[in-house]
Amino acid sequence: MKHRHKRFERLEDVYRYIVNYKIQCDGVSPTIRQICKGANVSSTYVVYTHIEKLKDDGRIAYILGDKGKVSGYAVTGGQWKSPSDL
Repeated sequence: MKHRHKRFERLEDVYRYIVNYKIQCDGVSPTIRQICKGANVSSTYVVYTHIEKLKDDGRIAYILGDKGKVSGYAVTGGQWKSPSDL
C-alpha cells in the first residue's frame, strides 16, 4: 500500500510541475527532462508513464504539432490568460 501511495504522490508532483511551469512560462509546456528535474524523478520513462496516466485520466491532453508529434500538453479545465488580460 505504501508503494501505491508514493506513486500517487509522484503523479501529483508531475501534474503540479506541469501546471506551475505553464503558468510561469506563458503557457509553454515543459520537456520530459525538465519535468524529471522539477519533479525530482530520475527516469524519463517514469515521467512518460505519469503523463500517459494523466492523459488517460483526462487531466491533460496532448498538443500535436507537425507530423502528429506531441509538442506540448494542455491542462484540461485550465485556461491560460496573458498577463495583459489579468
